[in-house]
Amino acid sequence: GSMALSGSDLMNTCEALGLSQVVEFQPRVPRAQSLDAMMSATGLLLLQPGHAVAVPAKLYEYLAAGRPILAIAEGETAAIVRTSGAGVVAASDDEAAIVDALEQVVRMGRQPFSPAPREFFDGTARAAEIGAILTEVVGAPRRPVPVTAANSAHERQPLARVDQPR
Repeated sequence: GSMALSGSDLMNTCEALGLSQVVEFQPRVPRAQSLDAMMSATGLLLLQPGHAVAVPAKLYEYLAAGRPILAIAEGETAAIVRTSGAGVVAASDDEAAIVDALEQVVRMGRQPFSPAPREFFDGTARAAEIGAILTEVVGAPRRPVPVTAANSAHERQPLARVDQPR
């Protein structure tokens, strides 16, 4: 993805912090290659500070990759990472928590890791779950009634309008 961060030069910042030996900047790659890299990584970094409600699509790719996630995030994104057990969350303004979270994710990535349950990222499973809930609430789908002379539209009573008193 993009390495652009408004007002920052990430390459120079990494160099100034002495991180040139551990941080590598790569050009964009095809999606399949990106997914392969995610699945073979020790851990995955998700930056989503300042967005309490928005959940980036990248989170669902990370959950599907089955690798530990370090989420520097808050709100819904942080809640999904915590609830799924897929990684560790740290606030963007807490340097000590970020260092601790990074150490935890590296340890998690070096041991057998249980990925998040499919219901956290599988859209088909979520759609089936929502369908089951709707069926329970509304009831089983009704079969259409065949139109006959006795029940045709012109012989039925008109439906009352919502804004008309009954």
